[in-house]
Amino acid sequence: MLSQLSVKNLAVVETLDLAFSPGMSTVTGETGAGKSILLQALNLALGGRGDSSLVRHGKDKAEVSAVFDVLNQQKIQAYLQEQSLEDEGECILRRIINADGRSKAFVNGASVPLSVLKGVGELLVDMHGQNEHQLLLRPDQQRNLLDAYAQSTEACALLNTIVAEYKATSNQIDELSTNQDLKQQQQALLQHQLQELENAELMQDELEHIESDFKTSANAASLIEKATAILGQLEQESGVNEQLNGLSYELSLAAETDEKLVPISALLSSA
Repeated sequence: MLSQLSVKNLAVVETLDLAFSPGMSTVTGETGAGKSILLQALNLALGGRGDSSLVRHGKDKAEVSAVFDVLNQQKIQAYLQEQSLEDEGECILRRIINADGRSKAFVNGASVPLSVLKGVGELLVDMHGQNEHQLLLRPDQQRNLLDAYAQSTEACALLNTIVAEYKATSNQIDELSTNQDLKQQQQALLQHQLQELENAELMQDELEHIESDFKTSANAASLIEKATAILGQLEQESGVNEQLNGLSYELSLAAETDEKLVPISALLSSA
């Protein structure tokens, strides 16, 4: 049952709040008094078509909300549960139309696709009007009426609950299966990497040798530069002590890059 309808900045309406009591409600008035706007507002809240032309002139958005009592409506409660939308005996539909034409939809405070809002609305309200699609012509509504006539509403609600639980369990199984596949892929990768390490037949000090060779290769240009400097020292026509000091200095610099030169540098320094 519709218990409340709120409208803000829709067409010529600035603000409107209506509360409805149980039973039949009738809205009357002269032509142009705004009855159609109320129906249009309700249609928007139920997921109907809307565009920027509905926004009140000078405003940036129009907003409509409708509150329904769904305490004893098992079908809508099952649908809300299926969509992970909590309800406490109420279903609050909210629609925002921006001045740029964009639209936002909410059910019980949660942002939802327009299709979900429309799905909820179709379960809540049957709107009849000129050139309007009538809910009685829909196969699913005919099935609902048949279930109600056969007094199988509770059985259908139980079946819906079982189906929802089945889907949730099925999703959990799929998720666990996916995780298992990922674990198997990771295990296969680790086994492949382990096999490559075993095939490499690495020695105990292999890593140190590899790091040393890499350091030497990475500093090849620097070593060539220092070797050129050492050759330059040998070609100089200077005294022996001066040449030894120069060679010792250049070798000590080269030994910082290549550890293999450390013994030679030490030997020359002790000469």
